[in-house]
Amino acid sequence: MGPMAPHFRGVDTEQRAMVAGAEARLREYRRMLPGGDLATSLEGRFWDAVVVTAANEAQAGVYRAQLDQLHSRGQLPGERTRYLVVPDPPGPRVGSGGATLHVLLRLQADVGPCWRRSRILLLHAGGYSERSPAHGTLGKAFAQIPMDAANMGAPATMLEAQLVYLQELPASTPPGIFISAADVVLQMPALASLDEATMERASHGILALGHASTVAIGRSHGVFVCDRHELVELIRATAGDGKENENNANAAPVRDENRAVRTGAGVIECARCLQKPSDAAMRAANAVLPTPAGMGLPNGGGGEWVLTDSAFHLGWRMCDALVNLAATNPEALAGVEICAYGDFMQPMGTDPDPHAAYLKRVDHVASVASSGGSDGAYDSKGDRLARARTLVSGCVRGRPLLIRPLLPSRFVHVGTMPELLSHTAVDVNVLAAYPAAHAGVTVGTWDSGMMETAGFGASRRSIGADGVWGSGRSSGPGACMLASHVAMGARVGHGSLLAHCDVHALATVGSGCLLHDVDLPPGVVVPPGVFMHCVPLNEAAAAGAGVVADAAGPSGGAHCWTCIVMDVKDEVKSAGKSTLLGVPVADAAGRLGLDPIAVWADGEARTTTLARLFPVRSTSQDAATAALELLAKVRGVPPGTPGRRGGRSVRGGSKPGHAGATDEGLRVSVSEALRVLADHAAMSRRRDELRRKILGPIVRQMVRKEYAADTWLDRAPPLRSFVTGGGDTAETCTKKALELVKLAHSYARARRASRVEREGIASKGSDDDAESPGPSRRDLLAAGRVALALSPPGGGPGAEAAEAAARRCLRAAVVSPFARVAPLFGRPAAEAAEKAAFFATVMSVLGEEDPGEAPLPPAPSAAAVSRSGIMAAVRTEYPARLNLAGGWTDTPPFSLERRGAVLHVPVLTAYGGASEGGNDDGVVPEVTMPIAATASRLPGKPGLVMLVSEPGPGVPGRHEELRSVEELLRCDDPSHPFALHRACVALTVAQRSAAAGPAADVTFDKNGDPPSRPDAGTVRPESLADVLTRFLGAPGMGLELRTRVDLPRGSGLGSSSVLALAAIHALHELSTGCEWRPSVGDATWAGRSAVVVPPWSPVPAEPVAAPVPATATTTDEATGEEEGGDGEGESEEAAKKAEAKAEAERKEKEAKEKEAKAAAAAAVAAKTKQREDNAAAQTKSRPPIAWPSARDAFNAVLAVEQLMTTGGGWQDQVGGALLGMRLTSAASADLGDPHEAKGMDALPDYEVRIARLPSAAAEFLSGRVACVFTGAVRLAATVARGVVDAWQRRAPGVEEALRACAAMGKDMADAFDRLGALPADAFVGEGSEDANAALEAVGSILERHKVLQERLWPSINSPAVAALYAAVAPHATGSHICGAGNGGHIVVFMKPGVGVQAVSDAVAGCAEAPDARLVRIQMMLHGGDGGDGGGAGVRGDGASGGGGVGDGPEGGGKRRRIA
Repeated sequence: MGPMAPHFRGVDTEQRAMVAGAEARLREYRRMLPGGDLATSLEGRFWDAVVVTAANEAQAGVYRAQLDQLHSRGQLPGERTRYLVVPDPPGPRVGSGGATLHVLLRLQADVGPCWRRSRILLLHAGGYSERSPAHGTLGKAFAQIPMDAANMGAPATMLEAQLVYLQELPASTPPGIFISAADVVLQMPALASLDEATMERASHGILALGHASTVAIGRSHGVFVCDRHELVELIRATAGDGKENENNANAAPVRDENRAVRTGAGVIECARCLQKPSDAAMRAANAVLPTPAGMGLPNGGGGEWVLTDSAFHLGWRMCDALVNLAATNPEALAGVEICAYGDFMQPMGTDPDPHAAYLKRVDHVASVASSGGSDGAYDSKGDRLARARTLVSGCVRGRPLLIRPLLPSRFVHVGTMPELLSHTAVDVNVLAAYPAAHAGVTVGTWDSGMMETAGFGASRRSIGADGVWGSGRSSGPGACMLASHVAMGARVGHGSLLAHCDVHALATVGSGCLLHDVDLPPGVVVPPGVFMHCVPLNEAAAAGAGVVADAAGPSGGAHCWTCIVMDVKDEVKSAGKSTLLGVPVADAAGRLGLDPIAVWADGEARTTTLARLFPVRSTSQDAATAALELLAKVRGVPPGTPGRRGGRSVRGGSKPGHAGATDEGLRVSVSEALRVLADHAAMSRRRDELRRKILGPIVRQMVRKEYAADTWLDRAPPLRSFVTGGGDTAETCTKKALELVKLAHSYARARRASRVEREGIASKGSDDDAESPGPSRRDLLAAGRVALALSPPGGGPGAEAAEAAARRCLRAAVVSPFARVAPLFGRPAAEAAEKAAFFATVMSVLGEEDPGEAPLPPAPSAAAVSRSGIMAAVRTEYPARLNLAGGWTDTPPFSLERRGAVLHVPVLTAYGGASEGGNDDGVVPEVTMPIAATASRLPGKPGLVMLVSEPGPGVPGRHEELRSVEELLRCDDPSHPFALHRACVALTVAQRSAAAGPAADVTFDKNGDPPSRPDAGTVRPESLADVLTRFLGAPGMGLELRTRVDLPRGSGLGSSSVLALAAIHALHELSTGCEWRPSVGDATWAGRSAVVVPPWSPVPAEPVAAPVPATATTTDEATGEEEGGDGEGESEEAAKKAEAKAEAERKEKEAKEKEAKAAAAAAVAAKTKQREDNAAAQTKSRPPIAWPSARDAFNAVLAVEQLMTTGGGWQDQVGGALLGMRLTSAASADLGDPHEAKGMDALPDYEVRIARLPSAAAEFLSGRVACVFTGAVRLAATVARGVVDAWQRRAPGVEEALRACAAMGKDMADAFDRLGALPADAFVGEGSEDANAALEAVGSILERHKVLQERLWPSINSPAVAALYAAVAPHATGSHICGAGNGGHIVVFMKPGVGVQAVSDAVAGCAEAPDARLVRIQMMLHGGDGGDGGGAGVRGDGASGGGGVGDGPEGGGKRRRIA
């Protein structure tokens, strides 16, 4: 262990200061990332440009691709154009100084002298990092360390780390260029701002950051020589006694204005800069400073120290001077390795070396390209370099060199293997000062040992805001795993670093190992202290090795691979000192049986980096295996995997005479692999594949364990890179969520395949492997949850898109089965069934299975679908429904993933009066079926769909005409008055077209694009006329759908869903000419239908009476007047006669007209009666059909709700379709089955339990129930959306609440059964104690149900509803809002002795609900003894009262599955 680094306060105090500074910088940096509150206001806060240098144009392309990727993921602040890559000029190495001059010239040429007004960050990243080969493939700027800069659960690149740690500088430095090496991190406390004088002086020269380092470290760095007194004074001022200044490590000291040396904000002037000096040189220059204890700092520690360099700022005026130098001396500076640190800084300062001895020093220059020009003008190695340095010196000499000592600070360099390992897995102080967790962390890694076995316990949560997973049991203490996958049973030793590795089952990695991009095969053993790095190679390498690329496995599509294996402590670039795996490299080649001539070419230095030792293989796993075999041979130890098969290694086939060709195949060197043969795109693809492999089990675990959506990003930080942003749409969110679900399936398949291979068991197959035209129901429901889990926390930009994606997935889950089965309704269903029956017969004859679609309705008889007698119109009527318990358990997606149960009953209603007492005329309105739909043919109007909504309570009559399929399919706006009509007609008449839209919304091709649409020029879309012709069975026909709802819209009595069922029923019967009688077991269908006279049919006109012809009366009267002048008496008599005659004629005329009208009316009545008789005859003569099943019809209404985007459940249509007080339960057919149901079987299946209520019990119950209209209506979708969202998010307590709601429905059904089991005398008067107790139990359950739902979903309540609850409470045992709540109707169970008038009066007196009133209802209860079921008799076929389920008074309703 070397000497301890100096510290000037307590070690813990300095460490806390650095940690606090890092955390503050990280918080501020994240605010500038996309989605942060500073993302759009970076001016003055962030770098105006970030420039990364590259060794050449090829490497620059690799860097640009990685910048594209980082920026697209939202991991970089600002726009993409802010980040530039500038390759070094072609030819010999130019060093960091030459690269800086080249960047200045490029900027000057492209945008002018931008450094005069901008702050630019320049990261030197050219080179191939051969001392740390893991960074050579994709570049040191994109090497990764254990911190999560972007809060996305991914390890930060060195570029991101630099942006974080240097975050304060753009606002605190003058315009110019800040220069840093790409493979360093500066850990330091918060920085104070510079004063204006310092800023001005810094603009003329260099402002460098200085670090307190040991003398040994100074030998390999630049060392600043400053005024010792000033420096000590500064340290004492900032350190003090370790208390008063411990939170301001860089506070400015008290300045003495008489001093020549400037100090400001912790900045001092430098006298001289030494470059990689010897100890003697440092002491001679007075650069070595006394120990902190010797400086009088009681809390200090460590030995003598020096102030070393790291990064520095070029002021804009100095940039101008350097650009002028480079522009005027291009030949002298070309191809010369100039150091930005030594060659820029050594001539500067207040007292530079007067002898300028550094001008000819070349022993520290790595490149040999500077030894002379191509023209031979300079004979010695250093002549050109000395001349270039002289030019630079003349340009910068006399300019200020300011030093900002960072005390405390830490210069973290990862440019060598030992440094990389130490600073990422061993040095806990360095790790702690990353804005991340301590050693023993994993970033972006899937650790099967932790996640699968241990699960997500509290101790496994993410640590702090950094988003780093806690270490799993399979990683040793201090191990660090970055973006890696560790399989079950694998072990990673203490102090090891794994980055982008895939460690397979039972593999073991020893302590102190450094592995990058390695696919470690199952069961292998990597000894301690080993470095491994797999490199994908290009086509030239594959050709040289004779390798055929293996597309299988996570190889990134590379042509071939090699794996570099070394000891972490190997010396790799010093000729004569290089080692391989701790063995001199020449000896290692001999142990491998290789001729040195084949290992090194003539004239090459015999170093490890140039030795062609590493075999080429077809896959990354085989390359890793070959590397471990090489290790075993070099070290002379048995391989770590005795007896393991060699895999797909390729031997031989190399080109004869090739330098790396041996009998065992092509071998390459580190330098060749990194500089010439590396396939950078394949490396990026391989990392993406591994990233997907990591994400697969994460998503699978999240979905399977059903964690709350708002915890996903904390439990699985790698998902943060997928968080929805402001630029995302519902389509992109859907695609993203489905891709993650697909990755989960890929992981599951891989695990099964691995188990099959490992255990030798037969594969049973899975639904995951089956090809499907689109995602399955389970996939879609999971994708909806994924989309919500990726919603930005706090509802930021993108939250609406995520919610829309979840709704889109749910919509497709319900609707898409209708796109994958044959038509279910009307003539198209019958024709499809006939075709299916025919093909089934043919296939059975051929002895093959029927490949046709399923399920299909059974083929009807010829009489079932009459094509000769086409009826004109069908009218259906249905009751409303009351739901008493179990609400929301019927709503998708809960009803698709769990079993829901609802207690409900159909009801007749009377909306003719204001109260129970009657209307204004005192007439009590009759209860009727409030919901009706009439489907009619429109002769002579082909291609026309007429939609009519008759006037209802508070709703005016409306109509619209549609003339295209496209118009018909526009039904996703629930506020549109005809959204429901359009959806019903679309799903019934054009089923596949209606379902194709939602299915296409979630279907993407292999490239992630929506499926291509047929070219409109080559495929003619089906017209609405064609669709109607096929559905109605005759050409030239239009279609009218007319509806009537005698309930307020949004009443909560299920009017919309029941209306959808009525409309589908009417359309189906109109098309088939049959009576639909679905099988419902012991239940009785509540709806009724009849053939009716079409509403549009004209009434025969009354014949108009012929006018009575004019008589001679007028003429006679006129004549009489003329002749009557002779006698007044005669004139009067004539007038009387004329008047009498006229009166007689008038009466005769009226009698004739009356007779004509009577005859016309009789004719109209006769014709009307004839039509009605014909319709009645058609009604009775219709052949019955049972298809589609009631289940399919109920699920069709579910699909209609999704097409409308209202998202309702099944309780309304089921509640209004069947008679009786029923507990209906439903779940998908595959609930609890690992194999998912297909087609319509993926939707709910229903079971019904009917309460047995004899007539006396039914009448008693009916007298104790009242219904109150709140006077307010609402759109159910608005209320339901919150409930659906809560379930999709798996909000805490939601499942327990919904299960409790379903259980309460069962409890209430039991109470009704107990009521029905009582003898008839129990219902006399106010009822017996047992009868009242049963209803008391019902009321109590109703109240508990209400409280539970309001607690979870407050939106179902409102001030008016709460006031009505309070108003009826004195008269009720329980009350509850119907439907979605927040308005509509309240059902009230009244106390014994309370009449409806008392409830009516209480409602009338509720000031908060002035429009509330009592509504007369009648429950359609089936009596167990065949009674009228509480007055539930209804006129019309199939809906009459009586005919109850069961014949005895005993309790216990029957449960029947609806076929």
